[in-house]
Amino acid sequence: MTHPSFDGQPDSYWFFAPVNCLFLRNHLHRQRIDTATVAESTLIKLASSRAFTKSDLGQQRLARALQHGG
Repeated sequence: MTHPSFDGQPDSYWFFAPVNCLFLRNHLHRQRIDTATVAESTLIKLASSRAFTKSDLGQQRLARALQHGG
């Protein structure tokens, strides 16, 4: 007797697993982008409330990246 998933009729989990994996990957990617956008927005608001401009914030990022060898 063969396992049900090997009898020529793929069960729904294994049949749709690649689709589910791709959906999850895209969902997590969008979530990371949304989180980064909110974080950047918060930093810009914080920076502007302390009399920094967006370009000052960019220069700080560049300086940090160079410090970390980036």
